[in-house]
Amino acid sequence: MTPVSYVILGLLHIARMSLYDLMKAFEAGASLFYGSSAGSIKRSLDKLLAEGAVEVTRQEPGARGRREYGLTSLGRQKFATWMQGEVQGNFDVTGVARIYFLGLVPPADRPPIIARLRECITAELERLESVERQISGQEVPDTYRDVGRFSQAALHYGLSSTRHTYDWLTAFEAEVMKHDETK
Repeated sequence: MTPVSYVILGLLHIARMSLYDLMKAFEAGASLFYGSSAGSIKRSLDKLLAEGAVEVTRQEPGARGRREYGLTSLGRQKFATWMQGEVQGNFDVTGVARIYFLGLVPPADRPPIIARLRECITAELERLESVERQISGQEVPDTYRDVGRFSQAALHYGLSSTRHTYDWLTAFEAEVMKHDETK
């Protein structure tokens, strides 16, 4: 399934929605971490409907009657499995989506999800640091000096961004643990 499918499942976990409502929900919140067109939302919703992860819960009369969609037990299961599964793909999409929907998960299930997010960021940080070590001190021919300089700037941006994400996630994890312990 695509990231947009999991976002749809998460949004339908919150409330039943029409296609229009889903598009508005993407604009209002999910667009913070995932940009999606109306066409991709519609295609993903149709696939989820075909596989039984969502169902039409209400349809207004007429050929163009508004359809409201809700989760099925299969949809809830797929969403829970995704939330608790390995983080794959772009962290800014799949990782942040999990953070966005973390409130839908029972407090006892949150720490392992956050730990997997931290593992993902740690692995990315280690990868970028390895690249930095590999290229540091390498001689760059004069004709490519500017290319090398700006390539390194991009690497340093990635390192800085990933370190910030790691630090933020560490603080977030502590805050979640503290808050959930008081419940």
